[in-house]
Amino acid sequence: VFFGINFTFIFSVVLLPPLILSLVENGEVILGTVQSATGFGALVGALLLTAWGGPARKVHGVLLGMILGGLLGQTMLGLGTGVLWWSVCGFFMMFFSPLLNGSNQAIWQAKVPPDLQGRVFSVRRL
Repeated sequence: VFFGINFTFIFSVVLLPPLILSLVENGEVILGTVQSATGFGALVGALLLTAWGGPARKVHGVLLGMILGGLLGQTMLGLGTGVLWWSVCGFFMMFFSPLLNGSNQAIWQAKVPPDLQGRVFSVRRL
């Protein structure tokens, strides 16, 4: 499931710059604005997760991050055609990424014995 989610997620990240550059005049400035908003969303999401600690049931963090990041970020991103729309969607797309990835990593660290974590995590990242 995570392979499919990550595989489709990367398409929106990789294809966003050519999309913006092909749709608008002065696309470099607009692309920079959208990518700045996207990075700011990741920063705010990570700071919020650090302060909050995430949900008690980590699986809820994974599901919430996937659903909200997918709906408010990726899905809505394709429906708009302006810099403000793309920036807001990019913000939300990456805002929920720390919640998803942090909760997912916490589950793996809790379930895998410490003496096997290096091996398991290296295989996961292949």
